[in-house]
Amino acid sequence: MSKNQLLDVHNHMVSLLELLSDPEVKGDDLKEAIQRSQAAARIADTIVDNARLNLEAAKARSEFYGCALNLPGMMDKGQDLPQGGCPHRNLPPGESDGT
Repeated sequence: MSKNQLLDVHNHMVSLLELLSDPEVKGDDLKEAIQRSQAAARIADTIVDNARLNLEAAKARSEFYGCALNLPGMMDKGQDLPQGGCPHRNLPPGESDGT
């Protein structure tokens, strides 16, 4: 299970936005805050893209096995599904119980 959640990324980005909006931050401090925010935004884009891919995979697995959708760990405090199986039916990948 992931230690950090997508909400943590959101909160961090909002904190950076607040820093950039602070009228007391000027000069070199502002330039550094801008550079840091740009780097964080690039990393956040990658994290969100990865989360989107994980969600699409979880949806596909859910549809294929007929299981309830379990959110990937980065989106939920719950457990990830085991790779390629359905814990509700105890089926290995590619097998169906006919339901």
